Amino acid sequence: SMTNVNILLEKEETKEAKVPLNTDQGTTQISLEAAVYNLKGLIEADQGNTESARASYQQALSLEPDFAMAKSNLAELDK
Repeated sequence: SMTNVNILLEKEETKEAKVPLNTDQGTTQISLEAAVYNLKGLIEADQGNTESARASYQQALSLEPDFAMAKSNLAELDK
C-alpha cells in the first residue's frame, strides 16, 4: 500500500485531480493529493509510526485546511 501511495504522490496528475468526499453537509471536492496524504497517515499510524503519520495528516491539512477526516485522524493521534 505504501508503495502505491508514494507512486501517486510523485505523479503530477495527483496534484491536479479532485475527488468527491461525502460529509455531513453533503458532497464536496478535495484534492487527490490531500486524500493520498491522509491515507499515508492512516497506514503510518497503523504501523505505529505516529510522528510520520502526524506529518502526513499535517501535509493533507496544508493542502485542504477544512479536510475534516484528516483533522479527526490527527486528533486521534493525541489520544
